[in-house]
Parts: sequence; structure tokens; C-alpha cells
Amino acid sequence: MSLKSIIHYGVDLSLIAMLLAGIRHQTGYVFAYERYDFARLIYGYLQWGETCYDKLVKYVKGSPRFRKQLKNVDDFSSELEEDINDYKKRKTDRFLPRR
Repeated sequence: MSLKSIIHYGVDLSLIAMLLAGIRHQTGYVFAYERYDFARLIYGYLQWGETCYDKLVKYVKGSPRFRKQLKNVDDFSSELEEDINDYKKRKTDRFLPRR
């Protein structure tokens, strides 16, 4: 295993840990690590994700490249919902009998 692949796996594992930290911050749900034999290792891994997540959030808040989401301007979820509904309508229109 080369150094490049070790670094790649380390970054991937850090991103997954940060994703789990983000889920905890947004929903309050946590990974049930107590059920596993190597709970201390998983706890340390999750702590690493929390640390990385907190540092990323601190960077984003202080960076001029990011701003707060503007209501009715950056509403990605409603645009996505409209796109999904349009797709569903087009898909079902193909199967409706023509008159």
C-alpha cells in the first residue's frame, strides 16, 4: 500500500466522520457505537470528526467566500422539489393514453 493510498483513505475516513458529526449537529442522532467491541476506537474516530467539523464551520463563518443563505434566493430544496415533480409529471405523461 503506497503513501498516496494511505492519505486517500485517511481523507475519506475524515470526511465520513465529519458527515456523521454534521448529522449529529443537525438532527441530534448519533451513531450507536456502544454496541460494538471496539467502542473506544469508534468514539475516538467520532471525536476526530467533531473536531474537523468544528474547524470547518469556524473557517466557513470567518471566510468572505461564504454568506448566510438568503430566503427566496438560495432556496435549493424548493427548486429540487419542483424539478422532481416536473420529472414525475413528464414520466407519467408518457404512459397516459392519447386522445
